[in-house]
Amino acid sequence: MPRADKKQRHNAKRKAKQLEMRRRASVSPLKRLAASKGAVEGWISEDFEGLGQLQMFVFKQGAGMSGVGCFLVDRGVVGLKDAWARMIDREAFSGMLDASRRRGISMRRATIDEIRRWVAGGLRWAHENGMCLPKDWAKPASLINGVGDWASADVSAFAREFTGHPEDLRQRLIGEPFETYLRRTDITFFFSDDAPYLDQETGEYVDADDESDFYELDEEDGDLESIAANLPAGELNRLGSKFTPAAMVLAQATADWLAARGDTPSSELVDAWRSMMLATMLTKSAMPDDSEDDVADFSYDLLEDMVRGADESRRRELHRAVGQMLEHLQTDPMMMQKTVLKIGFADEPDEVDEQS
Repeated sequence: MPRADKKQRHNAKRKAKQLEMRRRASVSPLKRLAASKGAVEGWISEDFEGLGQLQMFVFKQGAGMSGVGCFLVDRGVVGLKDAWARMIDREAFSGMLDASRRRGISMRRATIDEIRRWVAGGLRWAHENGMCLPKDWAKPASLINGVGDWASADVSAFAREFTGHPEDLRQRLIGEPFETYLRRTDITFFFSDDAPYLDQETGEYVDADDESDFYELDEEDGDLESIAANLPAGELNRLGSKFTPAAMVLAQATADWLAARGDTPSSELVDAWRSMMLATMLTKSAMPDDSEDDVADFSYDLLEDMVRGADESRRRELHRAVGQMLEHLQTDPMMMQKTVLKIGFADEPDEVDEQS
């Protein structure tokens, strides 16, 4: 076989291996848990007709992990009012159930099919009445293997009414203007300025009961993929600049490693390494008690967000640099930590030192 063909086949195999490695690294703990064949248990609140809302928890254990998916279904036009998921252990989940009982919310065991039907119905009812759907509702739904064709779900238990804060209705409406919606005669409105509601812009509940496990855990469940987006650009750049010396050393090492194999190093290797170190630092700060594997998974998720947020003109090259960096990192998973320990961080301005 000609030498050029051998090299081409070798490069193709290496790239395939690199893509597989990156695919595996991009799978978050929640995705791994959802894909596992572990045990799942469902819990649902009672008296939907009287309370006007239905609270549902799905706790799943599998692949050495555990997590909860939570759904809040409103009887009125809001339909699926909220949905979120997080990785928690059995003790924390038991605490959620206890908190519900203390608040007078009776919870009973439910089948996953029952929960799936209610979530599907909530989705359809919200959609048909012009309401926005909860952000990332598919994440908790993945713990029950999705909800199927929710557009044809049973909605016979729902009603054309709205009960809650007027601002909640205003923010959820996407089908028509708030003023014209209020003039509809097929919907009954019961407004209360004291009712808690989810601010669709901030993702936080306003005037929520401090003892509400559903509201409180939702606020704590900061989506790690959006950590970078929530930091001011100047702060993100300042943090990233601390890693520049170590990033330059690592980028040169990666360039030498690639050149020795006959590959062309990316021009964005320094920024790739700097972003990787920044993503790792941010994730470790947000997940101090999580395993190294979980931190690594979410670090990669955050790194991918950083790449997607880069200028379009350099996004493709930065993505190539990340691939080269990750492939080099596989040869020595500790090279980043060892380099940071050896090189240290860049000096910061005096005013920053005074604040730290």
